[in-house]
Amino acid sequence: MYKFVLDHLTDSDYSVFQFQFLDMGDPDNALKCWKKATDLKRQHTQAWINIVILLEQKNKLQDAKIVALQALSILKDCDTLHFIVGNILGKLAEYDPAQEHFEEAIRIRATANLPVPPKYYTNLGKNRTKFCHLVCNLIKTSVN
Repeated sequence: MYKFVLDHLTDSDYSVFQFQFLDMGDPDNALKCWKKATDLKRQHTQAWINIVILLEQKNKLQDAKIVALQALSILKDCDTLHFIVGNILGKLAEYDPAQEHFEEAIRIRATANLPVPPKYYTNLGKNRTKFCHLVCNLIKTSVN
């Protein structure tokens, strides 16, 4: 019965249903439900995104990275996931792969003739700035 119901809910319906757990202050059960949704429907985009965001908010960045990359193996053309992965990788100081994901998010939107959210460019720029600061600090350290 549960599988039948989940199979017939839209992404937005399912998200509203699961956010009730968050409203009740129960993120662990919300996470379990989103994981169940992705088990039953591998292409459940919003459930994947919600899992990754919740893990990121709990500062479980390595877990968020693993889940996000798993989601991208299924949802290769999801610009939102690429954007989120870029943010996570940037927080982990993995600047080169972060840049690739930001650029892929932008490419996907542009190829689909969809407007690119300004935050995609902003975060790409922030990532490049952090990388430049890292390189400059390494140069300063090696010179001294």
